[in-house]
Amino acid sequence: MIPRQTYIDKLNQLRDKQIVKVLTGVRRSGKLTILQLYLKQQEKQLIMIKESEIY
Repeated sequence: MIPRQTYIDKLNQLRDKQIVKVLTGVRRSGKLTILQLYLKQQEKQLIMIKESEIY
């Protein structure tokens, strides 16, 4: 899997904005991969927040 940090960083910048985010591109360009990587990153952050609340 090719890391696409630039796109994930852009999604992070727009995360709290009240606009619709749309990933577009030609077929097989990695749209789903970018979304999966973004969701994994969000899950890791959520786990870290929950673990910090335990202490």
